[in-house]
Amino acid sequence: MTWINGEFEAKQQRADEKKKKILDAALEMFGNEGYYKTTAKEIASRAGVATGTFYRYFKDKKAVLMAVCHRTDDEISREIFQTAAELRKAGVSERKILDNILESAVKAHHMQKGFHLEILSLQMRDKDIMSWVDDRERKVFQSITDFLRSSHEPLKITDLKAAAEIISYTIETIAHRAVLMTPYTDEKRLIGELQEMMARYIYGDRFAD
Repeated sequence: MTWINGEFEAKQQRADEKKKKILDAALEMFGNEGYYKTTAKEIASRAGVATGTFYRYFKDKKAVLMAVCHRTDDEISREIFQTAAELRKAGVSERKILDNILESAVKAHHMQKGFHLEILSLQMRDKDIMSWVDDRERKVFQSITDFLRSSHEPLKITDLKAAAEIISYTIETIAHRAVLMTPYTDEKRLIGELQEMMARYIYGDRFAD
């Protein structure tokens, strides 16, 4: 067995399938019932495995929570930034690529909305979640910086690291308002204005609609 931060690294396909079922069940239950109201036994039951099987893959409930956080973040980041890289290779315009990134980032919050809300609550009182959020933000900042640096069009901005942080926080704020809260303006219009604002900020007026 290989344990990393309370999580058993499966090396067989059958083990991977059981582990995936546990992660899927945990994601659903944390989003619907909340982290503190969910037990390892309930997660195992929802996953269709024995409680003992749960503990073969995860040391405790916290370990599966952190595994869900990492998996969800990896899936979203891969979808957004790998897609952007593929669009660039295909010769798609920088404006269209930017629009796609922003739209995808906001819509990603629709995936397991309840889980997003639970993480927002937990990060204020759980040091492990807070640490994960900090690490996640640094990775996002770097991904945005890399995206800007590899642009095929000249940029209006000059401080890429500061710009990456501004862009990230702006997207996150709009996404939370549009999806997790009750916006005064519908989501489509918010995304449209976000795209226009970011295009002008990053590329200048020549990329404005």
